[in-house]
Amino acid sequence: MSGIAENIKRILKLFFLYTVGNIFKLFPYNLSCLLGDITGSLSFAIEKHKRGIVEAELRALLGRRLDGKDIDIIVRDCFRNFRKNAFDIWQFSRMNKERVRRISEIEGKENLDNALKNGKGVMICLSHFGSYKMILPVLGFEGYPVNQVAIRPTSFVKDGWSNAVDNRIMEMEYESEKKLPVKFLYIDRFLKSIFEALKKNEIVVMSMDGVAGARRTRVDLLDRKVLLSTGAIEIAMKTGASLVPAFMVRGSDKRHRIILGEPIGIDNEIPKDDAILKATQSFAGILASYIEKYPSHYGMFLYVARKNPVQGNQHIFQDV
Repeated sequence: MSGIAENIKRILKLFFLYTVGNIFKLFPYNLSCLLGDITGSLSFAIEKHKRGIVEAELRALLGRRLDGKDIDIIVRDCFRNFRKNAFDIWQFSRMNKERVRRISEIEGKENLDNALKNGKGVMICLSHFGSYKMILPVLGFEGYPVNQVAIRPTSFVKDGWSNAVDNRIMEMEYESEKKLPVKFLYIDRFLKSIFEALKKNEIVVMSMDGVAGARRTRVDLLDRKVLLSTGAIEIAMKTGASLVPAFMVRGSDKRHRIILGEPIGIDNEIPKDDAILKATQSFAGILASYIEKYPSHYGMFLYVARKNPVQGNQHIFQDV
């Protein structure tokens, strides 16, 4: 795409962000989903290079599991879901208990409640699957004490006109997240607060597949290898906190299913590094089952991960 075309596209996006984006929180939920489908379909049609990367990444990960499926529809739905997920975040400031219950439901709540009965807190193991940040308003407005370990969105801000769109999106996300009944533990600060939260038997939400975090281990994920963060598992080993996997699935009725799985066990009878590897592989196995069933919930993160290598300039997803 030429420089002129890129600038025109950037101007249109900024116009949308500073006009529609500012009043987006006032839109009904179904309208935001419709706009997500429309803008996602437009992005799918226009951004052919990005579309090609998403398709290639899905094929590399899922292989023959995609046989007999319409890859174009899957990739299109990746773009649609990506937009709807972003619009979900923009509406966080409008969330309340009634609205959250109207657009979502929790499955496996007993797994979380039973884990909290141990009195040592719960590490919720998250991935960038589906509208993953929806777990924050859902649990927060249900009255759970929730802490999210995160990178401060504004830390991604970069100078220059070429980064204006991304900067505005980060700014909007940051402002929206601050309205939630959730405490954010930003990793640019001392992480003693994580241990303090668990000591008070609170919930700490932490991503396993994010691009941040130095400590990782390489495990199997479908037809590839993946470098997953071991932070949540190591913290659980030190504190005795339970490890509860969580996944967000958007249904055909547009409602979110927040699925809380059974706790991932930690084998204390084997060496520490082996126990970390075993628990990480257990999480990867659960993630694999969701990706295989709902590939359109993960495709755009494959693109993001491809564009943002981790330490040592490695990609999170690697060929076997």
